[in-house]
Amino acid sequence: MTPGTGSPLAGQSAVVTGASSGIGFHTALLFARRGASVTITGRDPKRGAGAVAAIRAAAGHGAVRFMACDHSLAAANQDLAARLTSSLDRLDLLVNNVGGISAKRRVTEEGIEWSLAVNFLAPFTLTGALLPKLRESPGVSRCPNVVSSAYKMARGDPFEDLQAARSYVGIEVHGRAKLFTLLWSLGLSRHTPPRELVVVAVNPGMTWTPMTQSMTPEVVPAWRYFFPVVRAFQRRAHPARAAGNCERLALATLQAVSGRYFDGKKPKRLPDQLGDPELIERVMRIGMQLRSSALA
Repeated sequence: MTPGTGSPLAGQSAVVTGASSGIGFHTALLFARRGASVTITGRDPKRGAGAVAAIRAAAGHGAVRFMACDHSLAAANQDLAARLTSSLDRLDLLVNNVGGISAKRRVTEEGIEWSLAVNFLAPFTLTGALLPKLRESPGVSRCPNVVSSAYKMARGDPFEDLQAARSYVGIEVHGRAKLFTLLWSLGLSRHTPPRELVVVAVNPGMTWTPMTQSMTPEVVPAWRYFFPVVRAFQRRAHPARAAGNCERLALATLQAVSGRYFDGKKPKRLPDQLGDPELIERVMRIGMQLRSSALA
C-alpha cells in the first residue's frame, strides 16, 4: 500500500520526533492520512513498532517507519540526521515534537542538564544537521517546532545557572528550555530564506499525554493547592486535538505561518523583549556552545 496521489501531502516525506505516543503520534497519523510518507522517532523500539502498526492501519498505507533515538544526546541526534539523510530522497516536513519534564535534576552522559538537552538541544542539533536535506527539497520545506506556554514560567535571567545546578524546579527549568526553543525558532527563521524553509513555533495546547501525567505538584509547585482540578481538566484534553494544531501549520499558506508563534490555532504576538535580535542571537550561540560541549 502507498499513499494516495490525490492527498494534500502526497509525495512528501515527514519526520516527527517523539512520536510513539501523545501529540507526536497523532501528528504523524494526520500526516500519514494526508498522504505523506512518515518517519517517527522514539527511545523504545517496541513502542515504536506498535505506533507504526497503528498508523499504517489507520492511514491505509505502509509508508510509515520508526527510527530509534535517545533525543537527550546530541550525538544520537547527529546520528539520526545521518540515517535520515542517507535513507530519504527528500524531506519536506520536520516536526520537532520530542520533549519532557523531570521532577529531579538529571545530567546526560554528555554532561548536559537533561531537560535542557531534550527540550532545546535536541531540536537545535537535529535541525541543524538536517538543514541541507530540508533545503534541497523540491518545494518549500517546513519545520514546526513544538513549544509550550510554560516558556512564561522561566524565572529570572534565563542565562544564569544554565545547567540548573544551584536551583532546580522542574516546570521552571522546562519553561526555560522551551523559551530557548521558541527564540531559536525565531532566529532560524531569520537566518533561513523562506523560499527554502519555513520555520514556525507552536504551543499545541494542553493535552493528556505521558509527559502531562508526569507533571505532579513536585514538578509544578503552584499546583499543590488545586491539583485535582488541574488533573480533571488535563484528562479531558485529547492529544488528537493538539496534533491538529501542528497539522494546520503543514497545510497553511507559507505567508500565514513563516517565522511566527502559534498558541493553539491562532498566531500570537510575543512580548517585545522576546523579539530583541541580541537575545535571539545569544540563544543561537548558546545552542552552538552546548552542542560543541556535548559532542566534545
